[in-house]
Amino acid sequence: MTDPTHADRPTSPDLLSAGHLLTGPLFDEPVRVATVQAGGPNTWVVGVVGTHSERFRSVTLTVEDLACLTIIDSSRTYDGDGRLLRLGLQAYAESLATFDLTLRQTYYKMGFFNIGVGYDRYVRQTEGPVQLRLGRDGAEIAARVDRRANPNGTPRVMGGAQLTRWLQANFRPMDTVAVDLSSQDVMILDRK
Repeated sequence: MTDPTHADRPTSPDLLSAGHLLTGPLFDEPVRVATVQAGGPNTWVVGVVGTHSERFRSVTLTVEDLACLTIIDSSRTYDGDGRLLRLGLQAYAESLATFDLTLRQTYYKMGFFNIGVGYDRYVRQTEGPVQLRLGRDGAEIAARVDRRANPNGTPRVMGGAQLTRWLQANFRPMDTVAVDLSSQDVMILDRK
């Protein structure tokens, strides 16, 4: 079965229409078809735009010319790979679960940080233990989620002396730490 988006050796101008992408030895870059008109017996006047240069030009193509081109139908379809969609959605969701934490003096010196309302949904909804990974590939330490420390119930992550030592060894006050909440088991703190 052939791929319907490609025609390896087209011989009919009916296969060519606005929006198609043309590649082959006749063009120094891929070109997008803008217009197609009959130009005479077995010839067509085709308006194309270079995908890199964005330069428009009008070319006359014969049946022989079409035979050495690859025509790619660039129209949008919904027949993609569901696994790739799922992976893309996972990557997008993970990017939503990362926020920038500014190391104000309190966070820098006291070994805790608060998680704002916008990221609350990525953190356990009850008080209890959580792991902090200090650096993308760093050591993990035991920490605790405290939901009573903030009046609005948003989480405060208590990392204690180990978190304080790591922050002070790797950052300065007012530096930014990336906090990745995409894992249910481990919060990852790393350089921005």
